[in-house]
Parts: sequence; C-alpha cells; structure tokens
Amino acid sequence: PDIVGMVAASAALVISGATFANSIGPAPGNGQITTGGAAAGVNPLYLFVNTTTGLTTVNSSIVDNGTGQTRLVYTPFNASVTSLNGANTYSGGTQLNGGVSHTGTLALNVAGADGATTVAIPAGDLVLNAAAVRLDASSQIHNSVTPTLNGGSTLNLNNFNQTLAGLTFDNSGHATAASVVTGTGVLTLNGNINATSGNAGSISTISGAGTGGIAVDLNGSTRTINAGAVTINGNTPLASLPPTLSISAPVGSSSNNAATGLIK
Repeated sequence: PDIVGMVAASAALVISGATFANSIGPAPGNGQITTGGAAAGVNPLYLFVNTTTGLTTVNSSIVDNGTGQTRLVYTPFNASVTSLNGANTYSGGTQLNGGVSHTGTLALNVAGADGATTVAIPAGDLVLNAAAVRLDASSQIHNSVTPTLNGGSTLNLNNFNQTLAGLTFDNSGHATAASVVTGTGVLTLNGNINATSGNAGSISTISGAGTGGIAVDLNGSTRTINAGAVTINGNTPLASLPPTLSISAPVGSSSNNAATGLIK
C-alpha cells in the first residue's frame, strides 16, 4: 500500500521485491518524510531499495524535522530505480551508496522544478558513490549544488537541462570511471570543474551532443578545469598515465563560440 507521512527517531526505509512497483504517497506532494524526531544536527534518512523490474516512486516530500537537518542516504541494489516526484526541502545533503556488487539509479521527476525553490535535490552536498542520478525533467537539482562523482558514478541529464555550481570528479574505488552524460541536454556551469583520479585504468568523462552546438555551457564566464595527474595510493602523481578527465561534449557559452576538447 501507499505510505503517507513518516516521522522516526531513527529512520530507515527498506523496500524489497523483484517486481515491486508502488509509491510512498499516492500523489506528488502528499505527505512528508523526515527523521531524527526532534533531534538537532544532521539526521540521516536511510532509503534501501532492492527491486529488479519495479519502479519505486517517492511522492511525499522529504523535509527537515523542525530542529535538525535531514540527510537522504540512498542505497540501491540490483539496478533498482527510485523516482523522487515530490518537491523536497531537506537541507542535510544527499548521498548515493552503490558498490562493485550493487548499484542503481535515483531518478528526479518533480513537476515544475526550477533549480531554486522547487527541486528534487535541494541545496547541500550531493555525493555519488558508484550509483547514478538521472534527470527525468529539467532543473531538478538546486543550482547551488556541486556534485561529487566518485568511481563508478553517473550523472545523466537524460536530454534535459540542468544548472550546477560546478563539478567534482574523484575517479577512485571502482573499475568504472565517473561520468556525466548530457544527451541533447545542456549542463550550465556557474563554477569550476575539479578532477582527481587514483585509477590508471579508466578516465572520467563528460559526453553528449547538447543542443545548438553546446552541451556544457560556461554561462558567459571564465571557468577553470583542474585536472590533476593520476595518483596511485597517495604516491607522487604519475604524469605518464592516461588523463584524469576527458571532455568530448561540445563546450561553449551563451556569449562565446562553441568548442570541443580533451583535457589531459
């Protein structure tokens, strides 16, 4: 059955079933989910989803508890997909925890999202650990967010547009590199890109065709791309190894000509 409204002193939602296809909240905006009781500080809301063909939809809004901050910690298994359809206001940040043997996707599909007051992922840190975030509509992430993509993670614009404060890649801890995929969508950056790597066998990437010749829009300003050399086990950077970041998506600006490049 649908679940509407939840307040727990120690909150963990566990959803399991190969073909589970149901919702938390019957419609977007129905009910609220929070954690920590009345505790101050940052209180994690753990969401574990283990499905194979079913879609878990979260229509209820995830909010702070009135005293402390809620932090969404999503752990998917068996390529599970969970869709955030309710506008959220929690302020403790967002973390996705996949791994070598388990992963999945957090889909974002809030109607009327604007990257500011109405979003699926509010302001705060966004950390992806071997899991994926997928946009199913534009402007789902607060524009002030700078996502951190660790090894095995993907930020998939899925042909939609998104503005972010910057990007951070840390290609470590997984055989598959971190990646950003735009499709025909445009990623607008209001800040810089930082890339590090401890993996000599893979390269973090930004790819996609974009629209109008631009997939990564620098928004009319100068941006810095800091791509350090690959470092193994904290040792001296190895400049002879492959590059840390490859950008095959066309890069440009609303006031400059588009260009493509490979960062080495």
